[in-house]
Amino acid sequence: MGRFVVTGWSDLDAQARRAWIGLRAESDAYASPFYDPAYLDALAEVRPDLEVLFVQEGGRSVAALPFQRDGFGG
Repeated sequence: MGRFVVTGWSDLDAQARRAWIGLRAESDAYASPFYDPAYLDALAEVRPDLEVLFVQEGGRSVAALPFQRDGFGG
């Protein structure tokens, strides 16, 4: 079973950013411009609540999803 890690987009370290870029390179599922780090950097400028969920298996990120919580904390 995978491990789930949630962190703020602006808090990503260099290793997490490399993992994100690696996932985009490995899968067409991340081909959307909405997954582009430059887009997410710009979005985080106006929405500092932008977070990212990483799914890790064996210490390696195998999936990721950027998200924002709604006004009800969900």
